[in-house]
Amino acid sequence: MSRITNRMVPALVDKRRDFHNARRSLWATHAPRMCDTGRLDEHWQERWRRDFPRIAYVVYSYQTPIGWVLHDGSVLLVDQKFSVTTSRHQTLVALGL
Repeated sequence: MSRITNRMVPALVDKRRDFHNARRSLWATHAPRMCDTGRLDEHWQERWRRDFPRIAYVVYSYQTPIGWVLHDGSVLLVDQKFSVTTSRHQTLVALGL
């Protein structure tokens, strides 16, 4: 997994590459863990659990999944409001998905 800058995020997400930034506050993987729901609200936790067996790629802000891609290519972007930093991460991920 390579370290990246925020400027690189949309392209890496578009190519579905694993990455993490220098502070490890934004990262992506092809190997999510079911228990990693972070600060998702109940609605998004339920969606995460339902989709989990079909998740091919996920992007996290800190320990919260903020977007994922299913094996069939379907894309989900979490529209829940978070901190300023996570909101910035959500924007970067949306540009790549």
